[in-house]
Amino acid sequence: MRKEILLVRVCMGLLGLFLLPMETKAADSIYVCKNGVYENRLLEDGLEIKAADYDCDSIVFTRPAPRVCVDFSEFAKTHRVEAVFVKSVGEQRLAVNAAMKVYAASSSTASDVVKVDVEEDATSVDIPLNIVTSVSKGITITLLYDGDKYLSMDDAAAIKTRQNQFVHRYTFVEAGARANNWMATLPSKVKFNMLTLPGAHDAATSGVSTDIAKTQSLTIAEQLAAGVRAFDLRPRYNASSEADIQLDNLEIYHGIIATGVKWKDAMDGIIQFLKDNPTETVFVNLQKESASGTDYSSVWRTSIRTYLSTNRANVLQQITTNTTLSDCRGKVVVVSHNPYGPEGSYYGTVFGGLTASWGDDETFTTTINYTNSSVVCSATVSDNYNATNAATKQGYIKANLDAANADRSTKWYYTFMNVAWTLFGSAPSAYAKTHNAYVYDLLNADTYNSRLGIIFYDYCGDADHTPELTSSLISQNYKYLY
Repeated sequence: MRKEILLVRVCMGLLGLFLLPMETKAADSIYVCKNGVYENRLLEDGLEIKAADYDCDSIVFTRPAPRVCVDFSEFAKTHRVEAVFVKSVGEQRLAVNAAMKVYAASSSTASDVVKVDVEEDATSVDIPLNIVTSVSKGITITLLYDGDKYLSMDDAAAIKTRQNQFVHRYTFVEAGARANNWMATLPSKVKFNMLTLPGAHDAATSGVSTDIAKTQSLTIAEQLAAGVRAFDLRPRYNASSEADIQLDNLEIYHGIIATGVKWKDAMDGIIQFLKDNPTETVFVNLQKESASGTDYSSVWRTSIRTYLSTNRANVLQQITTNTTLSDCRGKVVVVSHNPYGPEGSYYGTVFGGLTASWGDDETFTTTINYTNSSVVCSATVSDNYNATNAATKQGYIKANLDAANADRSTKWYYTFMNVAWTLFGSAPSAYAKTHNAYVYDLLNADTYNSRLGIIFYDYCGDADHTPELTSSLISQNYKYLY
């Protein structure tokens, strides 16, 4: 108990006839103890406490706990609110979360998030917070509504813990709230590699007209709004001479097919999203596409390095084994297949991380490095993109998801669900219809209870390709973080 707590122990006689009337001040809090177990009770103004009214051994009176009262009565007229999350912006402890330690999601059981399930037809919740220190940087309130949607609202003011200044009421309205800002509801202490992230394979192909190269129907901006937080981006140059190349014309490709999306524009959109939604983070799997054409590697390296350095305020500087979501909020986490270090030392320091190697059409283990020789951690990747047989491909997918779910180490996991077009084969759309539904069914059957890593798939959020898969992957986080 805190030093400030006033402890009044009321010993009850064998006959249980002893009465102790006490006048309480406005909304005191008490703990009622029975057989060594304490239950918290919040009291309203002017109540008279009698020990005989409780089947207990003792009563502990405490300083009032801060409370957040969230009113969503207007919002509930058109939506079904299922849960309310209160998160400390300053990462102060709001609750004790044993699951985070069990699943190696954090080095601490202290959580800066409280989740309260909402009863049907309720229009408000009253949430007591277990705050150790004052929440000086404010809170974020998030509603989970209509099954799989999240809306967040920030409070810039401090929550005060002084007597008679601890009840803070908020009215939640849809206007101005952030759409699907789901990472706002996750504890900041969660290690980044323990997240489950929905990801878009060849994310920039929505404008491609060729069926064999088109893997997405939504733009990157639309994918972000749908909750996708990982992007497979493969920029390259295609110019008649090196002198023609500038950063602005570095274009994203899928194999030999140009997507029409410039690398700078795609990254600018992602970074602007993070500026607008500072609770979120975005992972970028960066690869220099070189299926054909002249390979201007030196200019590619310079362009990537220049862009990320210019935008360093919104790019994670370095991945470590202890990188947490807090470290990544508002930033892009870049892991590149190709080096782009400083001039004269391309294998030197990069932003985020650098994979030591990348297998081709296989499941393999590589390392994520800070420089070419500085290993941070290992990563297992399932990228069997030529597995055109459905059962075979699903076997690869499930094996990697199983491994990620069971592993509590610092290892990263990437699972690519896509299948490439081959001669006499199907287009990516047909494969996505089959495999997106397969993984969705796995998640809905509660096959997994821990992290699944970063899952890249085609046609994220598309109405004909199991759009619910994205929200199911998001929801996976709440099976082991709450």
